[in-house]
Amino acid sequence: MPIPEIEGQGITRPGSTPSRQSKTGKMGDQQIVRYNPRIIQQAPVKKIATIFQAIISHQLRRSLEAEKYALQHLRQYSEGKIFVLLGNSTAGKSSIIRQLRKEAPEWEESGMDIDFPLQDAETARAEFPELYAKIILATEPVDIGRAIRIGLEPHWKPDISEETLRDAKEALGELKTMMDPASRDANLVRNQTPELYSRMAQAMEHQDIACALFANRVRWKPDITKEVLKDAQEALKAAKKEKYDIKREEEYTRKMDEAVIEQSREGTSVIFDPYDEEAFLARMVEKNNYAPLKIGLAYCPFHILGERVRQRNIKALASGHKEEYRMALDPLEGFCDFYKPAEPGDTVIDTLHREEIESAFEDAFKQQAEFLLEKASEHPPHPPLLPSGDERYSSFMQDHDKTKKEIMTKLGFSEASVTEVNITTSRKTIDYLFNTHVMKPHESSAIIRAWK
Repeated sequence: MPIPEIEGQGITRPGSTPSRQSKTGKMGDQQIVRYNPRIIQQAPVKKIATIFQAIISHQLRRSLEAEKYALQHLRQYSEGKIFVLLGNSTAGKSSIIRQLRKEAPEWEESGMDIDFPLQDAETARAEFPELYAKIILATEPVDIGRAIRIGLEPHWKPDISEETLRDAKEALGELKTMMDPASRDANLVRNQTPELYSRMAQAMEHQDIACALFANRVRWKPDITKEVLKDAQEALKAAKKEKYDIKREEEYTRKMDEAVIEQSREGTSVIFDPYDEEAFLARMVEKNNYAPLKIGLAYCPFHILGERVRQRNIKALASGHKEEYRMALDPLEGFCDFYKPAEPGDTVIDTLHREEIESAFEDAFKQQAEFLLEKASEHPPHPPLLPSGDERYSSFMQDHDKTKKEIMTKLGFSEASVTEVNITTSRKTIDYLFNTHVMKPHESSAIIRAWK
């Protein structure tokens, strides 16, 4: 029986002429040494046994490690369905989700409009437990999160005492100050790059650092030396290259995505409006999770969006549900993220007409300008270093031509001679298209429920 030899371990009798090395071959990733009778004659039996034992131990160890790895990385096959529903703001996603949950209550809903405020509330509970304890007596966690995130007045619980309500409002005001974007982002800078932070802090106050980084509004301390100012300016320039402002959003997104995957693994079906659908799909691969999954796209024609957002905002203000209010241009700009001019061979979703696009833009621009002008007369924003209402209005009006050109170019109307453009989705994979202008929510819901 041929005896393998560990590479480079030809055994020779002391003082003898080294024997000719045997020829080698490859089998998988193992080095195989062909039989050489001279080596056998010269190798002590005990040494050969040791070699065999080393090889067998090595192979067994590798086999056990491979099995351990396989057990740790088994594919997870989930039973709960995941329906990823995409679409720009005001395209009709919420109506479809509400209808589905009405007709199929076993489906759960997830998305950043719900999940991010809840995570904000959880952050508040963890970081400021005493303040949170006072507020939670008077409102729900999601309302606490929305108050922190977008400044909405919570829906206060009925039948609470005046003292409880007063304490909750005072605590919420303090909490918003502690967790406002400027303070939060300045804290992120301090935690992630303390050296840069300390250099800027020589010349700026804590909140001023965040305003300088994220709102481009710089205010230096009085009576600082030229050397300190120069050093702080260099640190500010270096800090601007970092992405401190998205770290918390990345963490929130990861937690939200993983919660959806876990719900599916436990057998719960989820309709999901993700922050970034490609990142979510990549996370499923990363988790080795295989779940029944479909992707749908809620589509509303561009020229309908402007009127739809107008009606939405009127209803939101009248009902007191300010979280439903949208800046009029946001849906139109979001439309450009989901759709693009079709190339030959692409599936055409719709045909855009220049006249309708320009008219819809002008109407939405006017809506937003009126809103900003009204806000300009109200109390200044917090913190005071952020742009004032007048400044935001003036800046917005100056950007009219630039904003319009960007939208028209993205939709294929860069040349004045182009009057019509066929569009397709910019997403790589879509299983269902829901044209919410012609389809009722119950029709879309029926399609989702019929998915086997």
